[in-house]
Amino acid sequence: MRQQERQNEQKKSPLYQPSRELLFASLFYQDYLTKLLGAGAFVEALTSFALQIATTNPEGYLAKALKGTLNDSEHEEINEIQLRWEKELGEI
Repeated sequence: MRQQERQNEQKKSPLYQPSRELLFASLFYQDYLTKLLGAGAFVEALTSFALQIATTNPEGYLAKALKGTLNDSEHEEINEIQLRWEKELGEI
């Protein structure tokens, strides 16, 4: 019965669901991914991949995060996602 109650609670509460692009961009904003995982071949390869993706949408979150040209509201959105990840990772 407890599981059903939890599912009902989840259905009632609005979930914050950022776009995939925003989630991906938050990994690269201010070297967040490097801070999480450290420098290494995997982070370098992922960053290279992100740069390729950013060129397809130069005004998207990812390109702006990599260039450091986010506006204030975009900056706040990305910081909120990073704080949520830090909280979740701290609970693991």
